[in-house]
Amino acid sequence: MDRCLRVVLCVVMGLALVSGCAADRREAPRVGASGAGARGEIDRVLDDWHGAATSADYERYFGHMAPDGVFMGTDAAERWSVAEFQAYARPRFESGKAWSFTAHDRHVEFSETGEAAWFDEALATPHLGACRGSGVMTRRGSEWKISHYNLSIPIPNDLASNVVRQIEEHGVKRRGGSAELPVMLMTFNIRYNNAGDAENAWPNRRGMVSGVIERHAPDVVGVQEALHAQLQELLADVPGYASVGVGRDDGAERGEYAPILYRADRLAVLESGNFWFSETPAVPGSKHWGNSITRMCTWARFEDNARPGLSGERAFYVYNVHLDHQSQASRERSVRLLVERISRREHQDPVFVTGDFNAGEANAAVLYMKGTGRGEAEGSLAVFVDSFRQEHPDEKGVGTFNAFKGSVEGDKIDYIFVSPGTAVREAGILRDSIEGRFASDHFPVVARVWFRR
Repeated sequence: MDRCLRVVLCVVMGLALVSGCAADRREAPRVGASGAGARGEIDRVLDDWHGAATSADYERYFGHMAPDGVFMGTDAAERWSVAEFQAYARPRFESGKAWSFTAHDRHVEFSETGEAAWFDEALATPHLGACRGSGVMTRRGSEWKISHYNLSIPIPNDLASNVVRQIEEHGVKRRGGSAELPVMLMTFNIRYNNAGDAENAWPNRRGMVSGVIERHAPDVVGVQEALHAQLQELLADVPGYASVGVGRDDGAERGEYAPILYRADRLAVLESGNFWFSETPAVPGSKHWGNSITRMCTWARFEDNARPGLSGERAFYVYNVHLDHQSQASRERSVRLLVERISRREHQDPVFVTGDFNAGEANAAVLYMKGTGRGEAEGSLAVFVDSFRQEHPDEKGVGTFNAFKGSVEGDKIDYIFVSPGTAVREAGILRDSIEGRFASDHFPVVARVWFRR
């Protein structure tokens, strides 16, 4: 559909009422001498304005708008002066075709002088669903005029993440298939199924963990501490996700996983693998460097399968890790192995690293990820940026280990590292809770990024 026609349809249809259908009224408090009488005038103007759109009465419709008024439609580009709005709307009015919105639950408030009023009204529509109109009216002489009107589509909070993603993807299409790609990332240590956690044991948290993922709808989740049964239950609870990864003890199903969950409707796995943080990284269950617990990395190369014909142009890597909680030597040796492996990857696609590093921001292992503390021979190895700090460089109270108590003290030990040049549009530490209870003893961390191959 021609964009101009689409814009006209989207905006002008959002203005009308079915002929003869008036908005529900709620009387405003009396303001000086204007009070209820002014409220009645406001209602009559808005009802007639909508009615004029229904009957395609161009002169009457725009006669209710202030000459310096502004109209804002549902599209981000639709901020129009009256003259611009008239130019877009005239063909629709001249066609004589009607459109219908039904307004209800209108609320009006007045300024202290009674010379201005602001309002909002719910709109039932046959094409856009439930909408909302809001704006400002000003008294011009003896008449009330619409100085500002904003048409919007309210979005339930639970759907917001998906809608934001769709808007981003639509922006890519508008730019003619630009190589820029939006991806929502999450890292989440879900705490292994330990009966000793009592009320915080996995059976009591399972729904909370899956709820966090469902609400925020990341494209990729780097998970830590998932046992095989937990992972299967999580995948059952969040339809649409698949995973890669193995148990750390045997390279199959034993022990904790460091799996990567991904939206199977959007992403395809081009290749994947695992390695262990040890002198023998290909040997499942191997451990050296002073860590008493086996530590590993799971990685995958993904491609955006929603972009046919762009094979290889929208690919990226994710490496998910869980470093040792006791041995500093192990943490430092592990990140060196990690960075070396990443630097030797076959394809030079962007890389994201998710994980529980068990190390604060000043720790040598974290600094190494950012390029600090490397020898001369390591100068060519990959360098990363902490996505959270790129968005919140001075944020305090960033602890991510909460011990099921919600504390924000302590170090940020969970990270999403991104390749330099990645545009971080959003980053945060999620502190979702239900009646004071938390999904895990770690807060998940998220980042919405745009990158170019």
